[in-house]
Amino acid sequence: MWRISSARVESEESEFTSLPGIWRLIIVLEGDITLEYEHHHSVRLRPFQQDAFAGDWMTRSRGMVRDFNIMLSGACTGQMQAVSVQGQSGLAIPGETVQKRDEVKRAVLVVYSGWYDCR
Repeated sequence: MWRISSARVESEESEFTSLPGIWRLIIVLEGDITLEYEHHHSVRLRPFQQDAFAGDWMTRSRGMVRDFNIMLSGACTGQMQAVSVQGQSGLAIPGETVQKRDEVKRAVLVVYSGWYDCR
Protein backbone atom coordinates (compact mmCIF):
# COMPACT_ATOMS: atom_id res chain seq x y z
CA MET A 1 0.00 0.00 0.00
CA TRP A 2 2.87 2.41 0.75
CA ARG A 3 6.63 2.46 0.89
CA ILE A 4 9.18 4.97 2.14
CA SER A 5 12.82 4.99 1.16
CA SER A 6 15.91 7.10 0.81
CA ALA A 7 18.18 6.69 -2.19
CA ARG A 8 21.30 8.09 -3.76
CA VAL A 9 21.20 8.97 -7.44
CA GLU A 10 24.85 8.40 -8.34
CA SER A 11 24.69 8.83 -12.14
CA GLU A 12 24.62 12.28 -13.70
CA GLU A 13 21.74 11.09 -15.93
CA SER A 14 19.27 8.31 -15.16
CA GLU A 15 15.82 6.98 -15.94
CA PHE A 16 13.38 6.14 -13.14
CA THR A 17 11.82 2.69 -12.97
CA SER A 18 8.23 2.63 -14.25
CA LEU A 19 5.78 1.91 -11.43
CA PRO A 20 2.22 1.85 -12.85
CA GLY A 21 -0.49 2.47 -10.27
CA ILE A 22 1.92 4.19 -7.86
CA TRP A 23 1.87 7.87 -6.87
CA ARG A 24 5.38 9.08 -6.00
CA LEU A 25 6.55 11.92 -3.78
CA ILE A 26 10.23 12.89 -3.78
CA ILE A 27 12.18 15.40 -1.71
CA VAL A 28 15.86 16.22 -2.19
CA LEU A 29 18.03 15.91 0.94
CA GLU A 30 21.40 16.72 -0.64
CA GLY A 31 22.38 17.88 -4.12
CA ASP A 32 20.46 19.27 -7.06
CA ILE A 33 18.35 17.38 -9.59
CA THR A 34 16.23 18.15 -12.62
CA LEU A 35 13.35 15.76 -13.25
CA GLU A 36 11.80 15.59 -16.71
CA TYR A 37 8.39 13.93 -16.93
CA GLU A 38 7.80 13.14 -20.60
CA HIS A 39 4.58 14.78 -21.89
CA HIS A 40 4.03 16.47 -18.52
CA HIS A 41 6.52 18.95 -17.05
CA SER A 42 10.05 19.33 -15.72
CA VAL A 43 11.23 20.62 -12.39
CA ARG A 44 14.54 21.45 -10.76
CA LEU A 45 14.78 20.46 -7.10
CA ARG A 46 17.31 21.69 -4.55
CA PRO A 47 17.60 20.54 -0.93
CA PHE A 48 14.23 20.25 0.81
CA GLN A 49 12.24 21.01 -2.34
CA GLN A 50 9.83 18.31 -3.46
CA ASP A 51 7.60 17.16 -6.27
CA ALA A 52 4.98 14.46 -6.87
CA PHE A 53 4.30 12.40 -9.99
CA ALA A 54 2.65 9.26 -11.32
CA GLY A 55 4.88 6.20 -11.28
CA ASP A 56 4.07 5.32 -14.88
CA TRP A 57 5.28 8.68 -16.24
CA MET A 58 8.50 8.32 -18.22
CA THR A 59 10.86 10.14 -15.82
CA ARG A 60 14.45 11.12 -16.53
CA SER A 61 16.79 12.85 -14.10
CA ARG A 62 19.91 14.97 -14.37
CA GLY A 63 22.04 15.52 -11.29
CA MET A 64 23.33 13.51 -8.38
CA VAL A 65 21.39 13.67 -5.11
CA ARG A 66 20.32 11.91 -1.97
CA ASP A 67 16.54 11.87 -1.78
CA PHE A 68 13.65 10.68 0.34
CA ASN A 69 10.63 9.05 -1.30
CA ILE A 70 7.08 8.04 -0.49
CA MET A 71 5.36 5.62 -2.88
CA LEU A 72 1.61 5.19 -2.56
CA SER A 73 -0.90 2.84 -4.16
CA GLY A 74 -4.66 2.46 -4.11
CA ALA A 75 -6.53 4.93 -1.94
CA CYS A 76 -3.45 5.87 0.10
CA THR A 77 -2.50 9.53 0.28
CA GLY A 78 0.51 11.18 1.79
CA GLN A 79 2.51 14.32 2.19
CA MET A 80 6.02 15.39 3.17
CA GLN A 81 7.22 18.45 5.00
CA ALA A 82 10.77 19.56 5.73
CA VAL A 83 11.06 21.11 9.18
CA SER A 84 14.10 22.82 10.69
CA VAL A 85 14.53 22.48 14.46
CA GLN A 86 17.81 24.39 14.65
CA GLY A 87 18.21 25.89 18.10
CA GLN A 88 15.10 24.15 19.41
CA SER A 89 14.98 21.32 21.89
CA GLY A 90 11.75 19.82 20.57
CA LEU A 91 9.25 19.76 17.76
CA ALA A 92 5.48 19.82 18.10
CA ILE A 93 3.74 17.83 15.37
CA PRO A 94 0.10 18.80 14.92
CA GLY A 95 -2.33 15.92 14.61
CA GLU A 96 -5.15 15.64 12.13
CA THR A 97 -8.45 13.96 12.83
CA VAL A 98 -10.32 12.38 9.97
CA GLN A 99 -13.90 11.30 10.47
CA LYS A 100 -15.96 10.01 7.61
CA ARG A 101 -19.14 8.05 7.87
CA ASP A 102 -18.82 4.31 7.28
CA GLU A 103 -15.15 4.64 6.47
CA VAL A 104 -12.09 3.49 8.39
CA LYS A 105 -9.08 5.78 8.09
CA ARG A 106 -5.66 5.01 9.46
CA ALA A 107 -2.76 7.40 9.69
CA VAL A 108 0.96 6.74 9.88
CA LEU A 109 3.43 9.43 10.87
CA VAL A 110 7.05 8.91 9.85
CA VAL A 111 9.79 11.23 11.07
CA TYR A 112 13.08 11.08 9.18
CA SER A 113 15.80 12.88 11.11
CA GLY A 114 19.21 13.87 9.89
CA TRP A 115 21.80 16.59 10.05
CA TYR A 116 22.24 18.60 6.88
CA ASP A 117 24.54 21.50 6.14
CA CYS A 118 22.18 23.98 4.47
CA ARG A 119 24.67 26.78 3.87
